[in-house]
Amino acid sequence: ETRRVAAAALCACVLVLLTVVSTARAQPADGGVITPTQPPPDATPTADVPTPSGEVPSNETPAPAETPPTTDQPEISAPTKHKHHKNHDSGTEPSLDQGDVVDADDLGGTSSHGVNFRFLLQPRYTTNVLDHDIDPTTTLDPRLQDGYSINRAFMRAVSSPRKWMTLKFLADFSQFSHRQPKRALKLAYVEVRPAHHITLVAGLFKRTFSLLELLAIANFELADVGPTDTLIKHAELGGRDPGAMIEITPLHKKKKLAIYFGVYGGGLAGVDARPYGLMTGRIEGRPIKHLRLGIDGAWRPHGQSPIAAGVPSTTTAGKAVSADASVIFKALEVRAEWLWGDRTDRAIATDARTWMAFWAVGAVKLDVSDSVRLMPAVRFEWLDADREHPIGRRYLISGGLNVMDRTDSLRLLLDVSRNQVQPGTFPLGVPPLLLDASSTTITVQIQVKV
Repeated sequence: ETRRVAAAALCACVLVLLTVVSTARAQPADGGVITPTQPPPDATPTADVPTPSGEVPSNETPAPAETPPTTDQPEISAPTKHKHHKNHDSGTEPSLDQGDVVDADDLGGTSSHGVNFRFLLQPRYTTNVLDHDIDPTTTLDPRLQDGYSINRAFMRAVSSPRKWMTLKFLADFSQFSHRQPKRALKLAYVEVRPAHHITLVAGLFKRTFSLLELLAIANFELADVGPTDTLIKHAELGGRDPGAMIEITPLHKKKKLAIYFGVYGGGLAGVDARPYGLMTGRIEGRPIKHLRLGIDGAWRPHGQSPIAAGVPSTTTAGKAVSADASVIFKALEVRAEWLWGDRTDRAIATDARTWMAFWAVGAVKLDVSDSVRLMPAVRFEWLDADREHPIGRRYLISGGLNVMDRTDSLRLLLDVSRNQVQPGTFPLGVPPLLLDASSTTITVQIQVKV
């Protein structure tokens, strides 16, 4: 946690410093007041239109076509609203949660002094219905999670002080209400593009393993990501981690093929810390317009030393692989993924050694008026968290209905999920002191993006 906070603080300081520098360089000599460039009297007024890269041009008079720009500093102007741009393949608004290697960045929100801000809020109410009465001394009661809560409260900041450099920051203030302030910092990293087909990333960002983690949570069609995501996070195979990554797009059309390789802390600290604590790789391609394919791998060469004799290590050496496929149309999307890996969360896994999972999600968008859109979604997920023993299997079947505006700025979600757990199975993500129980979860959630 200390390394994560230090990396985040460093990236945040760099973001503030570069913003101040770009602000100072853009100030004019006449008292620091910027006077807008006046167009010719016969010029036709035009509105700002997003460029192909999704950026909104500045209000200064454009240079002649044959003259390339001479500076890469962003113009400082009064806070403005950016128009939303769309993912040309899926027809959906791209990612809010920066660091997603699958979805493009979303430049919506508000910009001021060269920094773009975006906010997301997810209040919800959850209730669980049990199949039968349980003994709370032997079984973990799912109803402990019932009630009102703030699921997420994101604030994102992005700055591009140079054409070849972008700094990104994401914080989740809902973690303070969950009494987990150390988890409030989600992303804090810098992207550097030394060449057209190469991007370098350093800081706190997502490990490139599993489509469950790489897709933007702001665009997810259901209330929760599922038990497989919980497992890979506690096994320190997915999720966010300080590290460095290189992205290579070798083809002329970048979306046709992308290769990612990253090294991370991997949940190791102290004498066990290594620059290559966890290594992950992903190859993603789009052989045809509406099909996306990907394969992932994660490998931790060594684990964390036990804190005392007889105490199991919290994180051990291990590996995991996955393969995913997505069919994406403007009004329809179907995704599926198969995963396999070692149970590297030894303190929780007990005698389990390996796990396997499969999930599939489908969603369709239906326009019911000029301003309202419906998006029903379904999911099936199977997870065997203990392949060596006749316990550990669970099934998750979900159905959700989203009611939202056409820009997806406001969304109301009703989600009903059936979590069927094999008897004798321990919960995921907590010490194996109590058994898990089957239940039906009903969630009502409001999502607001600004």
